[in-house]
Amino acid sequence: MATLPNNVITPPPGGQLSGLARQLVLNHLLDEATALKAIDQARRDNLPFVAYLVENKLARDKDIARLASRSFNLPLFDIDALDIDKATVQMVDEKLLRQHHALPLYKRGRRLFVGVSDPTNQRVLEDIKFQTRLDIEPVIISEAQWAKAIEGAIDSQASTMVDNDIGDLDFSAEGEGGPKVETTLTQSDADDAPVVRFINQVILQAINRGASDIHFEPYEKIYRVRFR
Repeated sequence: MATLPNNVITPPPGGQLSGLARQLVLNHLLDEATALKAIDQARRDNLPFVAYLVENKLARDKDIARLASRSFNLPLFDIDALDIDKATVQMVDEKLLRQHHALPLYKRGRRLFVGVSDPTNQRVLEDIKFQTRLDIEPVIISEAQWAKAIEGAIDSQASTMVDNDIGDLDFSAEGEGGPKVETTLTQSDADDAPVVRFINQVILQAINRGASDIHFEPYEKIYRVRFR
């Protein structure tokens, strides 16, 4: 059997791949041959790459979502804990959302936060930006959650935007050395919502405010959250 000369460097795995597919190979969720075949077959089937992987049980949607979040430094959202506003979803053509498996989650000013399972699919982000004339902020959602949420978001006649859930909180600026925003929550406010949803709301509000820190301060009868 012939052996490779000492000066021949074996290409690293994923050398023919880019984007999310390359990360899946480098992190051993797929081998390179399977990834290349999946890309080709997904294109033939007119399916997003991640959707093809999940439907054919080549990788778990939660594993893909966690890897995408970590690899591309994007937040991973649990959209089961969010109330998605129908009006926000309707800002984007339904055909485009179903074609690329994307979902607008909420709008803040000129920014539209869009859930995707593959953040390297720049085409869908550019198309949504073109349709809405807004700045697009991608966040990671799992493929299974997208499939569940898209029907309810499009078909539901009454849904409430997450931002509205926390719109009644009392925010006020204070402090020195830069703006601070604080809100006071009663214990019953926190108890009325699932913990995951409550934390998601706090994080979303921090993003909206451009905060760099979140401080939780428990008191005897109230619970204070401060954004800095």
